[in-house]
Amino acid sequence: MHELRRRFAIEGADDDVTQVVLDAGSVYVGLPSREGSLLGELLRGGEIGYELSLDPRSPVVIGVYPMRPVARG
Repeated sequence: MHELRRRFAIEGADDDVTQVVLDAGSVYVGLPSREGSLLGELLRGGEIGYELSLDPRSPVVIGVYPMRPVARG
């Protein structure tokens, strides 16, 4: 999530975390609530996928990726 914060100049506290409720359960993203809510909409809509922390195994999102090819023009 730090790469998203840096790339899009997302301001907020270092410990900002937003809960995102999905069909499979809740996950937590290290973003302020506004940006975390937007990310949640993209996740629920199937626009992006996510990778969870494995060490320790927890529902903390550590990465996101596109689910559809991005058209370059």
